[in-house]
Amino acid sequence: MRRLVAATCVLAVLSSACSDSGDATTTAGDEPAATAVTSAIDRQQIERFAAQMDYLREQLRIPAMSVAVVEDQQLVWAEGFGYADLREEVPATADTPYHLASVTMPVAATVLMQLVEEGELALDETVDRYGVELD
Repeated sequence: MRRLVAATCVLAVLSSACSDSGDATTTAGDEPAATAVTSAIDRQQIERFAAQMDYLREQLRIPAMSVAVVEDQQLVWAEGFGYADLREEVPATADTPYHLASVTMPVAATVLMQLVEEGELALDETVDRYGVELD
Protein backbone atom coordinates (compact mmCIF):
# COMPACT_ATOMS: atom_id res chain seq x y z
CA MET A 1 0.00 0.00 0.00
CA ARG A 2 2.94 2.37 0.68
CA ARG A 3 4.11 2.00 -2.92
CA LEU A 4 0.60 2.74 -4.11
CA VAL A 5 0.48 5.95 -2.08
CA ALA A 6 3.98 6.94 -3.19
CA ALA A 7 3.14 6.30 -6.83
CA THR A 8 -0.05 8.28 -6.47
CA CYS A 9 1.82 11.18 -4.93
CA VAL A 10 4.10 11.13 -7.96
CA LEU A 11 1.01 11.18 -10.16
CA ALA A 12 -0.37 14.08 -8.19
CA VAL A 13 2.85 16.01 -8.63
CA LEU A 14 2.92 15.17 -12.32
CA SER A 15 -0.63 16.23 -12.83
CA SER A 16 0.06 19.56 -11.14
CA ALA A 17 1.82 20.48 -14.37
CA CYS A 18 -1.43 20.35 -16.28
CA SER A 19 -2.65 23.57 -17.75
CA ASP A 20 -5.75 25.36 -16.64
CA SER A 21 -5.86 27.11 -19.98
CA GLY A 22 -8.30 24.67 -21.49
CA ASP A 23 -5.98 22.87 -23.88
CA ALA A 24 -6.41 19.45 -22.28
CA THR A 25 -9.05 17.31 -23.95
CA THR A 26 -11.27 14.71 -22.40
CA THR A 27 -14.23 12.55 -23.16
CA ALA A 28 -16.22 14.18 -20.44
CA GLY A 29 -19.72 13.37 -19.36
CA ASP A 30 -21.65 14.78 -16.44
CA GLU A 31 -19.54 12.86 -13.91
CA PRO A 32 -15.82 11.97 -13.96
CA ALA A 33 -15.31 8.50 -15.39
CA ALA A 34 -14.17 5.75 -13.04
CA THR A 35 -12.99 2.27 -13.88
CA ALA A 36 -14.64 -0.38 -11.72
CA VAL A 37 -12.78 -2.28 -9.04
CA THR A 38 -12.01 -5.74 -10.43
CA SER A 39 -9.69 -7.29 -7.85
CA ALA A 40 -9.46 -8.32 -4.24
CA ILE A 41 -9.03 -4.70 -3.25
CA ASP A 42 -12.00 -3.73 -1.13
CA ARG A 43 -14.40 -1.18 -2.66
CA GLN A 44 -14.41 0.77 0.61
CA GLN A 45 -10.63 0.93 0.50
CA ILE A 46 -10.79 2.37 -3.00
CA GLU A 47 -13.47 4.87 -1.98
CA ARG A 48 -11.33 6.04 0.96
CA PHE A 49 -8.30 6.23 -1.30
CA ALA A 50 -10.26 8.24 -3.90
CA ALA A 51 -11.42 10.65 -1.20
CA GLN A 52 -7.82 11.07 -0.01
CA MET A 53 -6.63 11.75 -3.56
CA ASP A 54 -9.32 14.37 -4.12
CA TYR A 55 -8.47 15.97 -0.76
CA LEU A 56 -4.77 16.01 -1.74
CA ARG A 57 -5.66 17.57 -5.11
CA GLU A 58 -7.68 20.29 -3.40
CA GLN A 59 -5.02 21.00 -0.74
CA LEU A 60 -2.27 21.27 -3.37
CA ARG A 61 -4.53 23.35 -5.63
CA ILE A 62 -4.11 20.92 -8.51
CA PRO A 63 -6.77 21.70 -11.14
CA ALA A 64 -7.07 18.10 -12.34
CA MET A 65 -5.50 14.72 -11.90
CA SER A 66 -6.09 11.16 -12.93
CA VAL A 67 -5.25 8.29 -10.62
CA ALA A 68 -4.95 4.59 -11.38
CA VAL A 69 -4.43 1.48 -9.28
CA VAL A 70 -2.63 -1.39 -10.95
CA GLU A 71 -2.37 -4.87 -9.44
CA ASP A 72 -0.37 -7.67 -11.06
CA GLN A 73 0.05 -5.47 -14.15
CA GLN A 74 -3.72 -5.19 -14.56
CA LEU A 75 -5.68 -1.98 -14.25
CA VAL A 76 -7.89 -2.35 -11.20
CA TRP A 77 -9.34 1.14 -10.88
CA ALA A 78 -8.92 4.57 -12.44
CA GLU A 79 -10.66 7.88 -11.93
CA GLY A 80 -10.28 11.54 -12.79
CA PHE A 81 -10.54 14.34 -10.23
CA GLY A 82 -11.10 18.06 -10.71
CA TYR A 83 -11.46 19.87 -14.01
CA ALA A 84 -9.35 19.26 -17.12
CA ASP A 85 -10.58 22.63 -18.37
CA LEU A 86 -11.35 25.09 -15.59
CA ARG A 87 -12.96 27.72 -17.81
CA GLU A 88 -15.35 25.28 -19.46
CA GLU A 89 -15.68 23.14 -16.30
CA VAL A 90 -14.83 19.96 -18.21
CA PRO A 91 -14.31 17.20 -15.63
CA ALA A 92 -11.08 15.23 -15.65
CA THR A 93 -11.47 11.54 -16.43
CA ALA A 94 -9.28 8.49 -16.07
CA ASP A 95 -8.23 9.07 -19.71
CA THR A 96 -7.52 12.81 -19.57
CA PRO A 97 -4.17 13.66 -21.22
CA TYR A 98 -1.89 16.04 -19.30
CA HIS A 99 0.95 18.29 -20.44
CA LEU A 100 3.97 17.16 -18.43
CA ALA A 101 6.65 19.40 -19.92
CA SER A 102 9.87 19.27 -17.87
CA VAL A 103 8.24 17.38 -15.01
CA THR A 104 9.37 14.15 -16.66
CA MET A 105 12.99 14.90 -15.76
CA PRO A 106 12.64 14.27 -12.01
CA VAL A 107 10.60 11.16 -12.75
CA ALA A 108 13.33 9.86 -15.06
CA ALA A 109 15.94 10.67 -12.40
CA THR A 110 13.94 8.76 -9.78
CA VAL A 111 13.66 5.71 -12.02
CA LEU A 112 17.38 5.95 -12.81
CA MET A 113 18.30 6.02 -9.12
CA GLN A 114 15.99 3.08 -8.39
CA LEU A 115 17.85 1.09 -11.06
CA VAL A 116 21.13 2.09 -9.42
CA GLU A 117 19.85 0.90 -6.03
CA GLU A 118 18.79 -2.43 -7.59
CA GLY A 119 22.25 -2.87 -9.14
CA GLU A 120 20.88 -2.76 -12.69
CA LEU A 121 22.72 0.46 -13.56
CA ALA A 122 26.00 2.04 -12.48
CA LEU A 123 26.36 5.81 -12.46
CA ASP A 124 30.09 5.72 -13.26
CA GLU A 125 29.65 3.56 -16.37
CA THR A 126 29.66 5.16 -19.78
CA VAL A 127 26.34 5.22 -21.62
CA ASP A 128 27.70 3.12 -24.49
CA ARG A 129 27.58 0.13 -22.13
CA TYR A 130 23.80 0.51 -22.22
CA GLY A 131 23.51 0.77 -26.00
CA VAL A 132 23.62 4.55 -26.30
CA GLU A 133 26.15 6.02 -28.72
CA LEU A 134 27.10 9.66 -28.42
CA ASP A 135 29.22 11.17 -31.16
